[in-house]
Amino acid sequence: MAYRVSEHALEFNQYFVREVLGASGGNEQHLALAQRALRDILAQDLTDRQKEILLHYYYDGMTEQEIAQALAVNKSTISRTLDRARQRIRKHMRFYFDYTDFPLDG
Repeated sequence: MAYRVSEHALEFNQYFVREVLGASGGNEQHLALAQRALRDILAQDLTDRQKEILLHYYYDGMTEQEIAQALAVNKSTISRTLDRARQRIRKHMRFYFDYTDFPLDG
């Protein structure tokens, strides 16, 4: 079920942006900056597998169990991959934001 990941599908998904930033809110300016930053991070800093799983989870709305079945791996592998991808994104987001104004969890 692997397919080419569209970074645009994720960078403009506000649920994804808000969750990976760990922010319950965030104003529209922060979200716009996050979307631009995500474009670079998704293109350069995540593995293809991480992007694929993120896309399935956030864009396709699949559960971790559904992704695991589709990719023929354990659910724990999907969970770990999602966690690592989120951590990597948060780490790189710190370079784009003054996180004293917009704190990033994780």
